[in-house]
Amino acid sequence: MLPSAANRALKDLAFDAAGNPVATAGAGDADVLAAALISTTPATGGALVGFDQANTYPAGTVGLALKNAAVFNTDVSSIADVAKGAALVGYKLNAPGSVGRTLPDKLAERISVKDFGAVGDGVADDLAAITAAIAALGAGADLYFPPGVYKVSGTIVMNKQARMYGCGTLSVIQTSHATADVLQIVSFHNIVKDLTFETSVTRTGGYFVNVVNGSRCTLDGLIMTNWFNGIGLTGAGGAFYRILNCQIGTNVIGGIGGIGGIGGIGGIGINVGTTAVVDAAIQNCLIAGGVATQPLIGVQLLNVGDLTIDHVSTVWCQVGLHVAPVGATTSGPSSSRISFLTLAHLRASI
Repeated sequence: MLPSAANRALKDLAFDAAGNPVATAGAGDADVLAAALISTTPATGGALVGFDQANTYPAGTVGLALKNAAVFNTDVSSIADVAKGAALVGYKLNAPGSVGRTLPDKLAERISVKDFGAVGDGVADDLAAITAAIAALGAGADLYFPPGVYKVSGTIVMNKQARMYGCGTLSVIQTSHATADVLQIVSFHNIVKDLTFETSVTRTGGYFVNVVNGSRCTLDGLIMTNWFNGIGLTGAGGAFYRILNCQIGTNVIGGIGGIGGIGGIGGIGINVGTTAVVDAAIQNCLIAGGVATQPLIGVQLLNVGDLTIDHVSTVWCQVGLHVAPVGATTSGPSSSRISFLTLAHLRASI
Protein backbone atom coordinates (compact mmCIF):
# COMPACT_ATOMS: atom_id res chain seq x y z
CA MET A 1 0.00 0.00 0.00
CA LEU A 2 1.31 3.40 -0.93
CA PRO A 3 2.01 5.91 1.84
CA SER A 4 -0.56 8.66 2.18
CA ALA A 5 -0.37 11.67 -0.08
CA ALA A 6 0.79 13.87 2.79
CA ASN A 7 3.66 11.48 3.56
CA ARG A 8 4.62 11.18 -0.12
CA ALA A 9 4.78 14.95 -0.81
CA LEU A 10 8.25 16.06 -2.04
CA LYS A 11 9.65 12.61 -1.23
CA ASP A 12 11.17 9.78 -3.23
CA LEU A 13 9.34 6.46 -3.41
CA ALA A 14 11.50 3.57 -2.24
CA PHE A 15 10.99 0.08 -0.90
CA ASP A 16 11.83 -1.38 2.46
CA ALA A 17 13.40 -4.79 3.15
CA ALA A 18 10.00 -6.48 2.82
CA GLY A 19 9.36 -4.87 -0.51
CA ASN A 20 6.76 -2.46 0.75
CA PRO A 21 6.69 1.07 -0.72
CA VAL A 22 7.95 3.87 1.58
CA ALA A 23 8.51 7.62 1.18
CA THR A 24 12.12 8.83 1.69
CA ALA A 25 13.88 12.21 1.58
CA GLY A 26 15.93 11.85 -1.60
CA ALA A 27 18.87 13.84 -2.89
CA GLY A 28 16.55 15.90 -5.02
CA ASP A 29 14.62 17.29 -2.09
CA ALA A 30 15.08 21.05 -2.40
CA ASP A 31 14.27 21.76 1.22
CA VAL A 32 16.77 19.23 2.48
CA LEU A 33 19.47 20.48 0.10
CA ALA A 34 18.87 24.08 1.12
CA ALA A 35 19.17 23.15 4.76
CA ALA A 36 22.38 21.27 4.08
CA LEU A 37 23.95 24.17 2.16
CA ILE A 38 23.38 26.66 4.97
CA SER A 39 24.64 24.28 7.61
CA THR A 40 27.84 25.14 9.47
CA THR A 41 28.79 21.54 10.23
CA PRO A 42 32.03 20.36 8.58
CA ALA A 43 30.43 17.62 6.49
CA THR A 44 27.79 19.89 4.92
CA GLY A 45 27.58 23.56 4.00
CA GLY A 46 30.64 24.57 2.00
CA ALA A 47 31.81 20.96 1.84
CA LEU A 48 28.99 20.30 -0.66
CA VAL A 49 30.21 23.02 -3.07
CA GLY A 50 33.05 22.40 -5.50
CA PHE A 51 35.54 25.06 -6.71
CA ASP A 52 38.39 25.01 -9.22
CA GLN A 53 40.65 28.05 -9.56
CA ALA A 54 41.31 27.11 -13.20
CA ASN A 55 37.63 27.25 -14.17
CA THR A 56 35.84 30.27 -15.60
CA TYR A 57 32.74 31.30 -13.66
CA PRO A 58 29.92 33.62 -14.78
CA ALA A 59 29.39 37.01 -13.19
CA GLY A 60 27.45 36.95 -9.96
CA THR A 61 28.36 33.38 -9.06
CA VAL A 62 29.97 32.17 -5.88
CA GLY A 63 32.70 30.59 -7.99
CA LEU A 64 33.72 33.96 -9.47
CA ALA A 65 33.72 35.56 -6.02
CA LEU A 66 35.97 32.82 -4.66
CA LYS A 67 38.28 33.11 -7.64
CA ASN A 68 38.58 36.89 -7.22
CA ALA A 69 39.23 36.45 -3.50
CA ALA A 70 42.09 34.05 -4.20
CA VAL A 71 43.64 36.54 -6.65
CA PHE A 72 43.25 39.36 -4.14
CA ASN A 73 44.97 37.34 -1.42
CA THR A 74 47.93 36.82 -3.74
CA ASP A 75 48.03 40.48 -4.80
CA VAL A 76 47.71 41.97 -1.33
CA SER A 77 50.59 39.85 -0.03
CA SER A 78 52.90 40.86 -2.90
CA ILE A 79 56.17 42.58 -1.96
CA ALA A 80 57.50 42.74 -5.53
CA ASP A 81 54.90 44.87 -7.36
CA VAL A 82 54.39 48.49 -6.21
CA ALA A 83 50.88 48.41 -7.74
CA LYS A 84 49.93 45.58 -5.41
CA GLY A 85 50.62 44.83 -1.76
CA ALA A 86 50.15 47.98 0.34
CA ALA A 87 48.81 49.87 -2.71
CA LEU A 88 45.58 47.86 -2.34
CA VAL A 89 45.08 48.96 1.28
CA GLY A 90 43.50 52.21 2.43
CA TYR A 91 44.27 54.18 5.59
CA LYS A 92 42.19 56.60 7.63
CA LEU A 93 43.11 57.94 11.04
CA ASN A 94 40.45 57.23 13.64
CA ALA A 95 39.85 60.86 14.54
CA PRO A 96 37.27 63.55 13.69
CA GLY A 97 38.09 65.44 10.53
CA SER A 98 40.61 62.92 9.19
CA VAL A 99 40.58 62.00 5.52
CA GLY A 100 41.29 58.73 3.79
CA ARG A 101 44.64 58.10 2.17
CA THR A 102 46.44 55.21 0.56
CA LEU A 103 48.70 53.18 2.79
CA PRO A 104 51.79 53.89 0.62
CA ASP A 105 51.11 57.63 0.96
CA LYS A 106 51.08 57.25 4.75
CA LEU A 107 54.16 55.05 4.90
CA ALA A 108 56.14 57.43 2.66
CA GLU A 109 56.23 59.98 5.49
CA ARG A 110 59.04 57.95 7.05
CA ILE A 111 61.57 55.86 5.13
CA SER A 112 63.56 53.18 6.90
CA VAL A 113 67.01 52.17 5.72
CA LYS A 114 65.71 48.60 5.93
CA ASP A 115 63.24 49.43 3.15
CA PHE A 116 66.29 49.44 0.87
CA GLY A 117 67.97 46.32 2.12
CA ALA A 118 70.03 47.51 5.07
CA VAL A 119 70.64 44.56 7.39
CA GLY A 120 71.97 46.15 10.56
CA ASP A 121 73.80 43.06 11.78
CA GLY A 122 77.27 44.62 12.04
CA VAL A 123 78.56 42.26 9.34
CA ALA A 124 76.94 43.21 6.03
CA ASP A 125 78.06 46.48 4.43
CA ASP A 126 74.95 48.70 4.54
CA LEU A 127 76.46 51.73 2.78
CA ALA A 128 74.74 51.10 -0.58
CA ALA A 129 71.36 50.54 1.07
CA ILE A 130 71.63 53.74 3.12
CA THR A 131 72.70 55.69 0.03
CA ALA A 132 69.68 54.36 -1.89
CA ALA A 133 67.37 55.33 0.97
CA ILE A 134 68.71 58.90 0.94
CA ALA A 135 68.20 59.10 -2.82
CA ALA A 136 64.52 58.20 -2.32
CA LEU A 137 63.87 60.90 0.30
CA GLY A 138 61.51 63.74 -0.50
CA ALA A 139 62.06 67.21 0.94
CA GLY A 140 61.37 67.23 4.67
CA ALA A 141 61.07 63.46 4.93
CA ASP A 142 62.41 61.28 7.74
CA LEU A 143 65.10 58.62 7.40
CA TYR A 144 64.87 56.10 10.21
CA PHE A 145 67.54 53.71 11.46
CA PRO A 146 65.79 50.94 13.42
CA PRO A 147 67.79 49.30 16.23
CA GLY A 148 70.83 47.55 14.79
CA VAL A 149 74.51 47.97 13.93
CA TYR A 150 74.86 49.41 10.42
CA LYS A 151 78.34 48.76 9.07
CA VAL A 152 79.56 51.22 6.41
CA SER A 153 82.75 50.95 4.42
CA GLY A 154 82.80 54.57 3.26
CA THR A 155 81.06 57.92 3.62
CA ILE A 156 77.30 58.43 3.94
CA VAL A 157 76.45 61.63 2.06
CA MET A 158 73.25 63.39 3.17
CA ASN A 159 72.31 65.65 0.27
CA LYS A 160 68.60 66.01 1.00
CA GLN A 161 66.69 68.31 3.33
CA ALA A 162 65.63 65.69 5.84
CA ARG A 163 65.72 64.38 9.38
CA MET A 164 67.95 61.38 10.02
CA TYR A 165 67.32 59.64 13.33
CA GLY A 166 67.45 56.41 15.29
CA CYS A 167 66.99 54.98 18.78
CA GLY A 168 70.07 56.35 20.56
CA THR A 169 72.45 53.64 21.70
CA LEU A 170 70.37 51.00 19.89
CA SER A 171 70.92 52.50 16.42
CA VAL A 172 74.63 52.30 15.65
CA ILE A 173 76.48 53.41 12.52
CA GLN A 174 79.81 51.58 12.55
CA THR A 175 82.58 52.55 10.15
CA SER A 176 85.16 50.09 8.88
CA HIS A 177 87.23 52.84 7.20
CA ALA A 178 90.23 54.35 8.97
CA THR A 179 90.14 57.86 7.48
CA ALA A 180 86.88 58.56 5.63
CA ASP A 181 84.21 60.82 7.12
CA VAL A 182 81.38 58.60 8.31
CA LEU A 183 78.56 61.08 7.63
CA GLN A 184 78.88 64.18 5.46
CA ILE A 185 76.06 66.71 5.37
CA VAL A 186 76.04 68.75 2.17
CA SER A 187 72.51 70.20 2.21
CA PHE A 188 70.48 72.72 4.20
CA HIS A 189 67.89 72.28 6.96
CA ASN A 190 69.06 68.93 8.28
CA ILE A 191 68.53 67.27 11.62
CA VAL A 192 70.61 64.28 12.76
CA LYS A 193 69.28 62.91 16.01
CA ASP A 194 69.62 59.99 18.41
CA LEU A 195 72.28 57.97 16.60
CA THR A 196 75.47 56.30 17.83
CA PHE A 197 78.71 56.37 15.81
CA GLU A 198 81.56 53.94 16.41
CA THR A 199 84.40 52.23 14.55
CA SER A 200 85.58 48.68 14.06
CA VAL A 201 89.10 49.84 13.06
CA THR A 202 91.67 52.26 14.47
CA ARG A 203 90.77 55.69 13.14
CA THR A 204 93.60 57.88 11.87
CA GLY A 205 91.62 60.64 10.16
CA GLY A 206 88.22 61.98 9.17
CA TYR A 207 85.16 63.03 11.16
CA PHE A 208 82.30 60.93 12.42
CA VAL A 209 79.95 63.76 11.36
CA ASN A 210 81.18 66.51 9.04
CA VAL A 211 78.92 69.39 7.97
CA VAL A 212 80.64 70.24 4.70
CA ASN A 213 78.03 72.61 3.33
CA GLY A 214 74.72 73.99 4.44
CA SER A 215 72.98 76.04 7.08
CA ARG A 216 70.34 75.44 9.73
CA CYS A 217 71.76 72.10 10.71
CA THR A 218 71.04 70.50 14.09
CA LEU A 219 72.99 67.61 15.59
CA ASP A 220 71.15 66.38 18.65
CA GLY A 221 71.67 63.44 20.98
CA LEU A 222 74.60 61.88 19.11
CA ILE A 223 76.91 59.41 20.85
CA MET A 224 80.43 58.81 19.51
CA THR A 225 83.02 56.33 20.73
CA ASN A 226 86.65 55.78 19.69
CA TRP A 227 86.71 58.65 17.23
CA PHE A 228 89.65 60.44 15.68
CA ASN A 229 87.71 63.65 15.03
CA GLY A 230 84.15 63.79 16.30
CA ILE A 231 82.03 66.60 14.82
CA GLY A 232 83.28 69.12 12.28
CA LEU A 233 81.80 72.22 10.66
CA THR A 234 84.25 72.46 7.80
CA GLY A 235 82.28 74.08 4.98
CA ALA A 236 82.55 77.62 3.62
CA GLY A 237 80.53 79.44 6.24
CA GLY A 238 76.84 79.09 6.91
CA ALA A 239 74.51 79.99 9.74
CA PHE A 240 72.29 78.57 12.47
CA TYR A 241 74.11 75.45 13.59
CA ARG A 242 73.16 73.63 16.76
CA ILE A 243 75.21 70.89 18.43
CA LEU A 244 73.11 69.69 21.35
CA ASN A 245 73.18 66.93 23.96
CA CYS A 246 76.07 65.03 22.38
CA GLN A 247 78.40 62.60 24.15
CA ILE A 248 81.76 62.25 22.46
CA GLY A 249 83.82 59.74 24.40
CA THR A 250 85.96 56.65 24.34
CA ASN A 251 85.27 53.06 25.31
CA VAL A 252 87.95 52.82 28.00
CA ILE A 253 86.36 49.68 29.42
CA GLY A 254 86.90 47.78 26.20
CA GLY A 255 90.53 48.79 26.02
CA ILE A 256 90.26 49.84 22.38
CA GLY A 257 92.44 52.84 23.11
CA GLY A 258 91.81 56.50 23.62
CA ILE A 259 90.10 58.97 21.40
CA GLY A 260 91.88 60.27 18.38
CA GLY A 261 95.42 59.62 19.39
CA ILE A 262 98.27 61.95 18.47
CA GLY A 263 97.26 64.25 15.63
CA GLY A 264 93.48 64.09 16.11
CA ILE A 265 91.83 67.49 16.23
CA GLY A 266 89.40 66.25 18.81
CA GLY A 267 85.76 66.40 19.77
CA ILE A 268 84.17 69.36 18.01
CA GLY A 269 85.92 71.48 15.39
CA ILE A 270 84.60 74.67 13.79
CA ASN A 271 87.16 75.05 11.07
CA VAL A 272 85.81 76.81 7.99
CA GLY A 273 88.61 78.75 6.36
CA THR A 274 87.97 82.40 5.52
CA THR A 275 84.15 82.53 5.73
CA ALA A 276 82.86 82.46 9.27
CA VAL A 277 80.10 80.32 10.68
CA VAL A 278 77.44 82.64 12.06
CA ASP A 279 75.03 81.96 14.91
CA ALA A 280 76.16 78.61 16.24
CA ALA A 281 75.62 76.96 19.60
CA ILE A 282 77.27 74.05 21.39
CA GLN A 283 75.14 73.11 24.39
CA ASN A 284 74.93 70.30 26.93
CA CYS A 285 77.79 68.29 25.45
CA LEU A 286 80.47 66.05 26.95
CA ILE A 287 83.82 65.46 25.24
CA ALA A 288 85.78 62.82 27.14
CA GLY A 289 89.13 61.24 26.34
CA GLY A 290 91.04 58.38 27.88
CA VAL A 291 93.60 58.62 30.66
CA ALA A 292 96.46 57.27 28.53
CA THR A 293 95.52 58.53 25.05
CA GLN A 294 93.97 61.95 25.22
CA PRO A 295 92.72 63.84 22.16
CA LEU A 296 94.53 67.05 21.37
CA ILE A 297 91.49 69.29 21.68
CA GLY A 298 88.01 69.08 23.14
CA VAL A 299 86.50 72.02 21.21
CA GLN A 300 88.40 73.90 18.50
CA LEU A 301 87.24 77.26 17.13
CA LEU A 302 88.83 78.65 14.01
CA ASN A 303 86.50 81.16 12.39
CA VAL A 304 83.08 81.80 13.87
CA GLY A 305 80.78 84.66 14.78
CA ASP A 306 78.03 84.78 17.38
CA LEU A 307 78.85 81.47 19.06
CA THR A 308 77.38 80.24 22.33
CA ILE A 309 79.04 77.46 24.33
CA ASP A 310 76.91 76.45 27.28
CA HIS A 311 77.09 73.49 29.69
CA VAL A 312 79.99 71.83 27.86
CA SER A 313 82.48 69.59 29.67
CA THR A 314 85.83 68.41 28.32
CA VAL A 315 87.48 65.62 30.29
CA TRP A 316 90.93 64.07 29.67
CA CYS A 317 91.64 66.33 26.68
CA GLN A 318 95.07 67.91 26.24
CA VAL A 319 93.34 71.23 25.50
CA GLY A 320 89.74 71.72 26.55
CA LEU A 321 88.92 74.79 24.43
CA HIS A 322 91.25 75.92 21.65
CA VAL A 323 90.77 79.25 19.86
CA ALA A 324 93.03 79.54 16.81
CA PRO A 325 93.37 82.03 13.94
CA VAL A 326 92.55 81.31 10.32
CA GLY A 327 95.22 79.15 8.74
CA ALA A 328 96.84 78.23 12.04
CA THR A 329 97.61 74.72 13.14
CA THR A 330 95.86 73.19 16.11
CA SER A 331 98.79 74.31 18.27
CA GLY A 332 99.00 77.84 16.86
CA PRO A 333 98.73 81.22 18.60
CA SER A 334 95.63 82.37 20.37
CA SER A 335 94.63 85.34 18.18
CA SER A 336 91.69 84.43 15.95
CA ARG A 337 88.71 85.52 13.92
CA ILE A 338 86.18 84.95 16.68
CA SER A 339 83.44 87.46 17.46
CA PHE A 340 80.55 87.51 19.91
CA LEU A 341 81.67 84.45 21.82
CA THR A 342 79.53 83.56 24.83
CA LEU A 343 80.81 81.03 27.33
CA ALA A 344 78.67 79.69 30.13
CA HIS A 345 79.17 76.69 32.40
CA LEU A 346 82.27 75.47 30.55
CA ARG A 347 84.12 72.78 32.47
CA ALA A 348 87.51 71.29 31.59
CA SER A 349 89.18 68.66 33.74
CA ILE A 350 91.75 65.90 33.63
